[in-house]
Amino acid sequence: MKSFKALLPLLMVAPFVDAQTVVEDPVPNVQSSRITVWKREFATIPSSAGSRPFARINQVEPFSLKNKWLGVNDLRGPFYMVNYQGKVTEYLDVSNFFSDFVDSPGLGTGFTSFAAHPEFDENGKFYTSHTESGGSGTPTIPLPNNVNELLQGVIMEWTALDPTRPTFLGTRREILRIDLTGTIHGFQEISFRPGIDESHPD
Repeated sequence: MKSFKALLPLLMVAPFVDAQTVVEDPVPNVQSSRITVWKREFATIPSSAGSRPFARINQVEPFSLKNKWLGVNDLRGPFYMVNYQGKVTEYLDVSNFFSDFVDSPGLGTGFTSFAAHPEFDENGKFYTSHTESGGSGTPTIPLPNNVNELLQGVIMEWTALDPTRPTFLGTRREILRIDLTGTIHGFQEISFRPGIDESHPD
């Protein structure tokens, strides 16, 4: 009944519309913009499989201002740094560090996200999220006893010994591990809150 009442105003107005009227130009007097949009090929990420999809890019964003790097992750594990000239370098492969790494089925699994510490250029710290098979480790947040996990979502902190080195060399530690009941929408994105003051509780 509610949906019918919502339609009543439309039904009352409809008889007054001239069905024979043709609108030649629904947006007259459009002003030309001085903005030009152009595109060009900037970088090509290597294939991580022999069939489509050849690469499973999930995130592209600035990573290091000092090095002029963009970070690019492939759900299958590779983590690339792309400089401002479009040169692609594999920084590390997350799948090589974890024997229980899982990147299929392909919805919400694999190397899902990354976030550079706001002071990465000084401290070399960055963070990644990935999935592992169920029971791979002890979860920080376990599920209730009567619920079975299919996967585990893991957040890692990495510390590069030299933040300017084009390939990773350093240490890592696990920060958070949770049990997941499905293969869709685990840790989809991790990030730092931009512009936050150091005194803020977050």
